[in-house]
Amino acid sequence: MSNTPLTTPGPIERRVLVAGLVAALALSYVGCTDRLTWFMEIIWVLIGLPLVMWKWRTLPLTRLLSWALAIHALILMYGGHYTYAETPLGLWAKDAFDLSRNHYDRLGH
Repeated sequence: MSNTPLTTPGPIERRVLVAGLVAALALSYVGCTDRLTWFMEIIWVLIGLPLVMWKWRTLPLTRLLSWALAIHALILMYGGHYTYAETPLGLWAKDAFDLSRNHYDRLGH
């Protein structure tokens, strides 16, 4: 019997998450608005993903936390690709809800 909780993602799910994030990272770089802004926004993904992979055996994450971190990484990559002020999703929300500005940065930060 394993000492890890049953809610920990299995090896296949972990590989899918990592592969998906690496693919999304590459796609977010291609055609990004500003490469320096992209780098500053996704640096946390470049630090966090290898760190989580390195510490996985001693500090396994629950499935909920694994997916929450992956979703947040996607939010950072999306914001880095367009810059937070110019994200289409944020501009849509600004127009749809008659907001004074694009608030996508609140989601990412």
